[in-house]
Amino acid sequence: MSKKNLALTLSPVLIALLAACGQKQEGGGGPGAHGGPPPVSVAPATQREVQEFDEFTARLEAPDTVDVRSRVAGTVDAVRFKEGQLVKKGDPLFTIDARAFKADVARVEAQIAAARTQAELAKADLARSEKLISINAVSQQEIDQLRSALRSAEANQKAAEAALVQSKLNVEYASVTAPVSGRTSRANM
Repeated sequence: MSKKNLALTLSPVLIALLAACGQKQEGGGGPGAHGGPPPVSVAPATQREVQEFDEFTARLEAPDTVDVRSRVAGTVDAVRFKEGQLVKKGDPLFTIDARAFKADVARVEAQIAAARTQAELAKADLARSEKLISINAVSQQEIDQLRSALRSAEANQKAAEAALVQSKLNVEYASVTAPVSGRTSRANM
């Protein structure tokens, strides 16, 4: 391409640019479009105390949390804390109706007494029969049955004693205490 052709090609572009520079902008253009500075609102200064604060985006959570759950099922009689209260380890939090558990303790104590009586009777029967075996008044089979009855009665007594331990634990569990010291949240029941 020659210099003459290049100059002819650029001439119309330059003429269009120069023509655009001389035109006035219409409408609300930028600053100075109307011939003056843009309008500004002004308010009088007042003196007052300003409370300083910082705002952070975060999620607050206690460093240690403990879920407290009852070990027994029942109706809650009383909630013994208020939301946000500080409690110490061992402080009572809830009381569950323990009447059914106390009745179960009484029932199992009666079973222990019955099992103890059965064991004593089986022991006495065996002792009498062992005296009679020497004169062949009872058979060896009867002695074996009486020994078996004694072991069974003693096992029933031990089972009833174990049930009593469980029943007494249920009475204790009816009082829910704080496992750690700290601040309580709300009671979700």
